[in-house]
Amino acid sequence: ASAVVFTAGCVLVAVAPVMPVVTAGLILSGIGKQGIAVVAISLVASRLVSENDRATGFAMIGLAGPIVFLTAPVAASVLLDHTSWRVVVACCVPFGVVALLVSRLMLPADDSRDPGGEMWTPALAGFILVCLVRWITTASNDGIFASVTLAWLTGGLVRSEEHTSELQSRV
Repeated sequence: ASAVVFTAGCVLVAVAPVMPVVTAGLILSGIGKQGIAVVAISLVASRLVSENDRATGFAMIGLAGPIVFLTAPVAASVLLDHTSWRVVVACCVPFGVVALLVSRLMLPADDSRDPGGEMWTPALAGFILVCLVRWITTASNDGIFASVTLAWLTGGLVRSEEHTSELQSRV
């Protein structure tokens, strides 16, 4: 489900006619992206049983982040020289499709749990990410102490703190 949400968010951003639709697409893709990360960690935890294999699996996940953060801006800038920003966002769609296929093939079916899964954590992570990105954007446009800037920062931090407290109360 997370890969579908991510892919839908990317498509929505790519075809968005106005900025609020872009924001909605970013929220969806952020939620989906966090869910995909949870699935990747679940794959490592469920498929790799020996300590060495698990360590290698988690190291590969840890290695993927910096590689993406180093190569994606370069690839995006090359694409932007020749195409629209919408094409750059649309290039994320195949990654969502691959994540969906890999999760369907690799994760075992679990009939004992709710098929919807726990989506609040990735949803809130996506919301917090959007708030922080909007905070940075509005800070550069309107100033760091503008009311709209502080509203985005407050929204992200308050929701983050509420969710952290809720998770700690479960433990």
